Amino acid sequence: MQAFAEATGRGFEVVEQQLLYRLRELVAPRPTAGQARLAQESDRAVLDDFTKVFADEDTSAPFDEVGERLSYQGIWLWEVDGQPVSVASLSRSVAGIVRVGLVATPPEHRGHGYAAAVTHHVSQVALDTGNHEILLFTDKSNPTSNGIYQRLGYEVVEEQIQMRLGATY
Repeated sequence: MQAFAEATGRGFEVVEQQLLYRLRELVAPRPTAGQARLAQESDRAVLDDFTKVFADEDTSAPFDEVGERLSYQGIWLWEVDGQPVSVASLSRSVAGIVRVGLVATPPEHRGHGYAAAVTHHVSQVALDTGNHEILLFTDKSNPTSNGIYQRLGYEVVEEQIQMRLGATY
């Protein structure tokens, strides 16, 4: 990219670095308290809260597909004693390919394995419904999420870098 800057006289900055993962073979996480539950329209307020947690920590475009994913039963909550503690979702299947998204756990519930548990659950749902490719994106700079996905059996397929071209210098 430095060569581009020198050739054009334009500066640049790296805005985002993401990793694309593909599920190789699903591996169960360590057992954790709670269970998965399919989200309903009545969960909209808690889903909005989880979406804010996700948006605060993810540098990509904001997640605005809650209504869409509710319409085809594409969002699951992980609950402990009836309280939602984590969330994950699946895109619609296209030609046997789905994408895991909106994996979020509020800070007060982290460190208990809830994100791994709910991600494992939605990944298993994706497999059980006949999908052969399960993908997800993650922020390259987040060692926690990258570690979780790798332990669950996801492998890096590629790195994507988004850059912003600056003014002429």
